[in-house]
Amino acid sequence: TLATGVAPQPQGSGAPSTAPYEIFRASDGELMIAAGNDRLFAILCAEIGRPELATLPNYQTMSDRVANRRALHDAIESRLLEDSVEQWLRRLAAAGVPAGAVQDLKQAAEHPVVAERNLIYPSPMEDAPDLRLLRLPLGDLACHRLPPPKLGEHTEEVLRNLGIGGPG
Repeated sequence: TLATGVAPQPQGSGAPSTAPYEIFRASDGELMIAAGNDRLFAILCAEIGRPELATLPNYQTMSDRVANRRALHDAIESRLLEDSVEQWLRRLAAAGVPAGAVQDLKQAAEHPVVAERNLIYPSPMEDAPDLRLLRLPLGDLACHRLPPPKLGEHTEEVLRNLGIGGPG
């Protein structure tokens, strides 16, 4: 935007320089597949029962796959729609193809790893006794955080520090 004056458009889930490296639909949800090189692409094609895709001229190199991303996506997704996310993840993991289920916010918050790492913690406030907040998954997760301030709680102090408020 700064260099061209043109606002970027949404790119979807795909990596702009790699294909297939994006979200695909399955029969019961979505999965992210990251076949980021020729070897992984060939394995993916074999695992979805479409080994010929890896030999077609339009898909032989990464550049070819990126240039023909839409058609490739459709070819892969048409096969993925025939089975569940769980079944595809099991097959792809066994073959060494990076993939993962796409989860909504509720599913992500309820994932066992979130509880295991204590990423959501209680932070009750007077007007929100059941408030829970999300920790950053970095650094000291045992560190206790204070609840967020109430609206206006620090206004006088901030204004005073800026030299706007009255005497202290």
